[in-house]
Amino acid sequence: MPRLSCIIPVVGNTQALETTLVSVLERRPEDCEIIVVLNEHYADPYGLKGEVRFVDAPGAGMAACATMGIQVSRAPIVHVLAAGMEVADDWTDSALPHFADPEVASVIPLIRDSANPERLLAAGVQYRRGGGRRVATNLPDRDSSSQSEALGPTIDAAFYRKSALEVLGDGLPINLGDQLADVDLALGLQYAGYRTVLESESVVFAEELVGSGRSGFRSGLYAERLFLRNLPAFGWLAEFAAHPFIVAGELVRSLLRVATLTQLAGRLTAWFSLSDYRLHHHLLAVARETVVRETAARESAEPAVIAKLPELATSDERPV
Repeated sequence: MPRLSCIIPVVGNTQALETTLVSVLERRPEDCEIIVVLNEHYADPYGLKGEVRFVDAPGAGMAACATMGIQVSRAPIVHVLAAGMEVADDWTDSALPHFADPEVASVIPLIRDSANPERLLAAGVQYRRGGGRRVATNLPDRDSSSQSEALGPTIDAAFYRKSALEVLGDGLPINLGDQLADVDLALGLQYAGYRTVLESESVVFAEELVGSGRSGFRSGLYAERLFLRNLPAFGWLAEFAAHPFIVAGELVRSLLRVATLTQLAGRLTAWFSLSDYRLHHHLLAVARETVVRETAARESAEPAVIAKLPELATSDERPV
């Protein structure tokens, strides 16, 4: 079984795929399988089927392609890497050891500008109240104890513990568009009780990130879905009270844009799927209970192991 599955979701840009494949194949670590999920036909002109697993996902978006790759992967750690990304030497070496901590579910690599490596494009994603997403572009001060404010990695480049994803549905959500899927997953993992680590020594390069998203109806629909799906993480009363004012403020700021009314229509439409949100809230609760049980089991096992160590030292048994 491989130790790492590198999943490259491809939405239409096969030239970008080849850029990423060359970079990954030249630098991949041992025990790493490479899975490419394509939403359109790719002829494989370089005959890479012996080294790369190609999976077809006709018409799928990036989040759906990434999820399909996660579901067919075999390694305990999965690495989502958007087509067009290029990786630095040994980019996985500093990221993978963090997963020795069972509480860590995701690791954030840095994404730097390929034309100007000093420029940081992304250091994870943040949630913006009202159902929004913001890309983090600041690093914690090395000389202080400050932590990264990012909730999790971006869809462009991310390391995940596969078992943690399985608890929340085995991949990224596919009904929030490609731009909100990563922050929704990050919120779910955080609510369940998992941790995310920012690893500044793990670096990938990009010319640009996945697009900023749709405007109009779908923008409103996906934003409201993100808000409603994650109400347990925010606190129901406080968020419900503030939400109308947050949305109203966004609409006022965009009154002169044609998309304003369609965005509002999208937000209102999202409320017709309340049963879906209840199911997701139940999934979040189950995930949280699962993590609590696993943590308690580890903590109860550790004293027993420690207590046995002196006994092992004076017997014929030796700890391995």
